[in-house]
Amino acid sequence: MKRCHGVLIILLVFVLGLFSSCDLLPGFITGEERGFVVLKFSLQGENTTGVYSVTMDLTGDDSKRRFSEDYRLEAPGNSIYGFLPDVPVGSWNVKISLFNSGGTSILEDTLGSSFSVYPDEITTLTVTYDPALGADLTIQWESSSTVESAVSIDRDSFGGCYALFAEGDNNYQVREVNYLSGRGAFQAASSFSFLYPDGSSFGYSTRSIYADFSARTDDTSFTAFRQGGGSGTYTVRVTDIYDIPVSAQWQFPYTDASRGLTYGTNPQQGGSISASGDNTLTWDPVDDGMVKSIVVLIVEKAWMDSGPPAFYPASALDGWETGIFLPGSTLSSGTEYVMILLTFDKWVSDTTPFGSITNFYPMSLIDTILSYPEYDMDFIGISYTTFGTTS
Repeated sequence: MKRCHGVLIILLVFVLGLFSSCDLLPGFITGEERGFVVLKFSLQGENTTGVYSVTMDLTGDDSKRRFSEDYRLEAPGNSIYGFLPDVPVGSWNVKISLFNSGGTSILEDTLGSSFSVYPDEITTLTVTYDPALGADLTIQWESSSTVESAVSIDRDSFGGCYALFAEGDNNYQVREVNYLSGRGAFQAASSFSFLYPDGSSFGYSTRSIYADFSARTDDTSFTAFRQGGGSGTYTVRVTDIYDIPVSAQWQFPYTDASRGLTYGTNPQQGGSISASGDNTLTWDPVDDGMVKSIVVLIVEKAWMDSGPPAFYPASALDGWETGIFLPGSTLSSGTEYVMILLTFDKWVSDTTPFGSITNFYPMSLIDTILSYPEYDMDFIGISYTTFGTTS
């Protein structure tokens, strides 16, 4: 057995020597130093030539070594962030090729000279293409041992909405939920984490759902939903492939969000009104310093998740108002209805979108409201009052 080991050692030394003489030995064995290469591609203006993908070819000066990577153009933004983590130190030539969705070459261009990869440094190739300027690319490069994060958060887009809802059928049990959302450049993101005012923190990776927390991310946006969280500062942290983080914060401006909730007083939960006579539906006053507008929806209870509202106002009400007039014969007699009181910390200038809502249960309703770009709310309050009608 010892003789066999000796033969294997001799054979291994011979093979390593053969590879080394041919300049084919991997860098991790020879100790060859490595660096990093990043491709940052952006398409300016309209994509009139139909660019679909980009290929980056790196060829060593000795022509014995080559890297070739294909990258798909990401929209919106028409950008690419490509990363090569293990490129041998030395001089390299670069060729950038653009292709359409059918794989046909649109154009190719070179840097015109070689660029250098340094030990443990990041060499960034910045490539810009503007179809309106002709068939040339702008290719530049720089190397740095310290770089800014490869991801970015558009801080103007980052924000949240804190919502409270109280269901009369559950004795007005108040529940809280919050949504966080934002946009940015996340092609090079390695992780997302969300920190809440109550001190809890959640991380996100593909298919992560932690009890009362869920999140969705892609290359340009993220959203996170959670039940609970409290008032205060919300933080999102995105870490790139170099483990360099960026973060953004959103401050929920109200210390006592329950001031934004109101409850029906006429009819009360489980009460009734005459369908043939005129009625004034009323609710408790709310803090009009926090609540800027109120929207009232009246829905048949049997159609809470499958029909349009039976009634909604032509315009929102001011936050200080406490009632709305309902003419006789607006509602059908002998029917159960739900009055939904929506309170917002922003003015609702257009209530027509509420006319197309088909599911009025809390989570669906909140999700629908936040899907309308014009409803940029920091706070939503919802209460439900079930009542019946008589003739």
